Amino acid sequence: GSWPLVLDFQSGETARATLASGASLPLLLAICQQDPSPRVRTAGLAALVALLEAPNVKSWPVPLERGAGGAPGSFTSLADQVAMTLRQSHALVFALLRRTNPTDTHGGLRAIGDFLVCTPYPKLRPGLLTEAIVKVLPGIRS
Repeated sequence: GSWPLVLDFQSGETARATLASGASLPLLLAICQQDPSPRVRTAGLAALVALLEAPNVKSWPVPLERGAGGAPGSFTSLADQVAMTLRQSHALVFALLRRTNPTDTHGGLRAIGDFLVCTPYPKLRPGLLTEAIVKVLPGIRS
């Protein structure tokens, strides 16, 4: 299906876009970040939210990330890939919320609202939910 556009299966389906951390983005996330048209970026965000809601990631049966002490291995599990995608998606939306384009800000607020509903925060390392709330509050106040 469409998951290789969101999850980076090291298949070369990444774009040159990167996050502040330097990690390359899967193609759909790169479109949401870099496309020159605000409408295309908004449509990309809607597709991303639909993909994250479709398999109901919130009901994932196991923790998505190892604790802080977990040693990374040479194998990346599907759970690790989903967790990385959730974190990359949040970072992308946080970046959109910092832009001055009202379409990006509105799309970012809609996407983060949907993320808050479909993301299994208790199955991720702590901090992402707090960061999401802190980033959204200024947008809600204005």
